[in-house]
This record gives sequence, C-alpha cells and structure tokens, in this order.
Amino acid sequence: MLILSENDKQEFKEDTINSKEIQLETDNFFCSKCKQVNQKSQKTFYCIHCGNRFPVDRNNQLILDENNFSMKYRNDMKKIIPKKKKKKWRLLSGFTVSFGTYLAVTLVSLILFFIFSVFTNVELDSILFSFLISISSLLFFIIPILWIQRYYPRILTMKQRFSELGIPLERYSRKQLIREILLGFLLGLISVFLVILLQLISYYLIKLLFHVDFYNFLEAIQFEDFALTIPDNIFELSLFILMMTFLIGFPEEIMFRGFVQRSFENSLKKPAALLLTAVYFAFFHIFLYILQPIIFFFMVIPYLGLSILLGLIRNWRGDIIATIIAHIIYNCTQTFIIFLILNSI
Repeated sequence: MLILSENDKQEFKEDTINSKEIQLETDNFFCSKCKQVNQKSQKTFYCIHCGNRFPVDRNNQLILDENNFSMKYRNDMKKIIPKKKKKKWRLLSGFTVSFGTYLAVTLVSLILFFIFSVFTNVELDSILFSFLISISSLLFFIIPILWIQRYYPRILTMKQRFSELGIPLERYSRKQLIREILLGFLLGLISVFLVILLQLISYYLIKLLFHVDFYNFLEAIQFEDFALTIPDNIFELSLFILMMTFLIGFPEEIMFRGFVQRSFENSLKKPAALLLTAVYFAFFHIFLYILQPIIFFFMVIPYLGLSILLGLIRNWRGDIIATIIAHIIYNCTQTFIIFLILNSI
C-alpha cells in the first residue's frame, strides 16, 4: 500500500498545478489507454496489451503522469486534488481561427503591397510578390501558437505550445528525430508522384467531361497567371526554396494539421476529421478559381489527394514533424520541376 505524507501530497499537488510531468519510481504502472498493468524497464516503450506507445524523454526514459499510477495511488490523488476541466478547441474554433487568420494574412499582404508601392521605388516582380505573401503567411504559425493559451488555465511554455500543436520534440532523441525527418523526406517525394498521377486523372476527366484540352486552355487564357510566381533563374529558385521551407510548409502544417485537424477531432471521429480537414485545406488553396470551373476542377483532385495524404501521415505518426517535412519537400520539388519545364520551353 502506498502511503503519502502531507509533504508528499503538497509537492505532488504543486507539480500537478504547474502541469509538470513526473516520472514514477515504481516497478509497475498502468497504460493510460487500456488501463492494463505494465512492468517498468529500460526497454518498455509500448504497452504489452494494446501496443500503445509510451512517451519517452531524450534519454529514452519513460515519462509517466498520474494516469499511469497504481489504482490505489490514483484514487488517493482524486481525493487530494480537485479535477480541473481543460477546455478543448473544437470544430467551430478550427473554422473561425483559420479563416480569421486567412483574413489577417490577406490584410497584412495588402498593407505590405501598399507600403512597397507608395514608399519605395522597388518594382513588384514575381519574386517580391511571393516573398510578401510568404511573410504574411507566418501568421498561420503565430496565431495558433498564441491562441491555444486560452484553452489552458496556466501559462504554457513555448515547448508545451509546440507539443500541443503536434511538435513534441522532447519525445525524440536526435537519432529518432533524424529518422522522422528522413521519413518525411521520403513521403514528400511520394506525394509529388501522387499529385502528378492525380493531375493526369484530372486532365483526362476534364477532357471527357468538358471536351477541353486543359493545357491548351491554360496557354490560351490563363498560363501567365499560373507562371506568375515561378522563378526565372537559379538565384530566384534558391530564394523560393527557402520561402517554401520556412514561410509556407511549416506555418500551414501548424495551422491545418496541428490546429484545425485536432479541433475537428475533438468534435468528430478521426476519419471524418481527416476528410473535413482535407476538403478545407484544398478549398483554402483553390477557392480563388471557383468562378473558373475548368481550372477549379483540375486543381481540386490533386490538392484533395495531397491533403488526405498529409492527414494520414499525421495520424500515423501521432504528430506533424514528418508531415511538415513532407509538405516542404512537395512544395520545393514541385517548384523545381515547374522551373525546369518552363526554362526548357
């Protein structure tokens, strides 16, 4: 039987209030998912009953919280510490925060365009145009990081905010993190081939349904708009890759897979949340073409497929580290391929 002194109770209460994870020194603990007993050892990383993966620190030591205590210990804690209800961001929050952020991105972009047009003599070419939009897109990272604080009673550290949004770096050793990055790199290349395949499907569907050759259609009325943000030389290509890495893929994944998909999961089942996030992500990228049905139809299938793949990666890995890398690799590879095609014409 575990007997707690008054000092132990007070210390545990303070640790819990400060949201600090504590590590047990007992030999047995309960799986927080299936509630079955597991024996603590240096090689215990998964529940032997349900396969649930236990969190570990950088030294591969188990990180256990009050859900892993013995039943007696947990019952004692319930008497000592009152339950605090933690709010969850739900479906409506996912829509409102992301849409509000999009409006903020648009507003900041317009302000930056105005400043450059009025107060500078710099010509607003394609590279500068893309850079200003990319700078504004950082709000997709900043706003979720700030917004999630309202769901917690105590001030979160930056590490905790990242963890809540799907980047739990404390769970990974250096070797595990490198492995996750390499996995994301591979999945990013797979996503490129997936999108190319879906574009071919879209091309033939348009030809079948609208009796239009899509690429001839683009060349006739819309090709310049599509080529607006494509770099013209190696220097611009390098800048584009940097922007795709730090200003596009990373903030978008924080918002859509880190914040939006999780908010949907708090209201819906995981498959439904994944599909809704995929549709929402695709619509965010192509809604400007909604009045041009041929272009909209061509883009919706690839974007939807890409978003579903990114959502599946997130659900598979349990966080968005590999998802971020896959998104970045897709963006950079796509830009590089289009650059090669346009400069070979």
